[in-house]
Amino acid sequence: MPTKSQSNANGSEKTPVAVEQTADGSRIKESVDAATERVEAATKRLATEIDKLVSEGVKTVQSAASQYAEKLGENAVVASEHAKKAYSESQDYVKENPVPSVLGAFAVGLLLGALLRRS
Repeated sequence: MPTKSQSNANGSEKTPVAVEQTADGSRIKESVDAATERVEAATKRLATEIDKLVSEGVKTVQSAASQYAEKLGENAVVASEHAKKAYSESQDYVKENPVPSVLGAFAVGLLLGALLRRS
């Protein structure tokens, strides 16, 4: 059967293409079926690679999120300990110095009251 070579944009030759068609078109159908199988196989390989990349990306994000959550939890514990210590120290100060504490609270109340009246 006569064939004609197709060339692509850069002038290099590609696979020969049948010029004549048989009466029943079976050779064209075979060529189309073969090309379809190659495209399907390439699509499956590409889908597998994409799935693998997405899976690796998800694992990376999960790992980073886990590390940040762990660090955040550690910082929350430290902050909680500091707050408890500050609260305990302020209670001790008020117990040891009740008059200055009451006068200080009164002054803060007057200041807040004055600021709120202006707005």
